[in-house]
Amino acid sequence: RRAPVPEGGDWSPAACSVAELSDRRREAIKAAFRRIDPAMRGWAAMQDALVGLQRFGSLTPAEQSQVLHAISSGQGPQASGRITFTAFAAYYQRVGASIEFDR
Repeated sequence: RRAPVPEGGDWSPAACSVAELSDRRREAIKAAFRRIDPAMRGWAAMQDALVGLQRFGSLTPAEQSQVLHAISSGQGPQASGRITFTAFAAYYQRVGASIEFDR
């Protein structure tokens, strides 16, 4: 089930509630990040993340852009075209707050 976009499209940590991650969801986030960071550097280039969304996701191009922006916006200006695992996991933790059950 897709998470609703917060009012105004603001995915910043201040605008989103944060739920505790289940072990299952935490492992799913790690596995998803490994798809865009197979070298296990702890970060992925924005372009690699986009390719991953296109290859493994079912989002429209506009939704892909929105997700990448939401993930990278939590990193501040030091992001320099990279997505860190910390930012990736934080984004999915915020999204997870709106999901009631894992399947």
